[in-house]
Amino acid sequence: MAETKRPWDPADPSQTTPAKKSESTGSRRDILRGVAVTAGAITTGALTARGAVGQTPDGPTRPRFPHAFHGVSLAVTNIDRAIWFYERVLGATVLVPRTIIASDDESVEGLRLAAISGGKARRGVTASLAFANGVGLELYELGGVDEDASAATGPLHLMVTDPDVDAFVAEVERVGGTRLTRTLVGTAGAGDRRSLVRDPFGVTLEVVSQSFEQARANIA
Repeated sequence: MAETKRPWDPADPSQTTPAKKSESTGSRRDILRGVAVTAGAITTGALTARGAVGQTPDGPTRPRFPHAFHGVSLAVTNIDRAIWFYERVLGATVLVPRTIIASDDESVEGLRLAAISGGKARRGVTASLAFANGVGLELYELGGVDEDASAATGPLHLMVTDPDVDAFVAEVERVGGTRLTRTLVGTAGAGDRRSLVRDPFGVTLEVVSQSFEQARANIA
């Protein structure tokens, strides 16, 4: 015969106290939710402090603009061989063929050469190419510099696209960067505006109002 289970009587010493349900078990979901909210708040605060959400120690920055990567310039020791390599091997399209420029004139390309080379190159030969996704490549064979500088190869500066060149430069200066040139106009007509700056870490950047292909194809 099955034993009938008696209801628990707190006054009966022969009965043991039933185990209580863990309070933490019932509220585990609430605890985890609280931890997630707290972690999110801490992360947001940290990102804000680092400027990742449009903040700097001095206050809000310019509203974020999704800049397109405009292009990069490279120093090479033989521009004709470099053009052949990037055109034949990487499939880039030549937009502007080899052109001789000097940094001691007031032309747009002369001022760009002076800024890109840090004032070290007095002359140079350049060419502009574009890759399939529209990203530009400027090649420079520098001249009029010391032997070590003439033999240097590698990146010279990075370029980004922003329709508001002046606002970009002002923001770079506000956060510790340096303007290298005035706003240059006219390389590819009135719609082509550009300026060179040095970011707070010493990297030379150029901001251009048009895409690389627009700017270069118009003067090809």
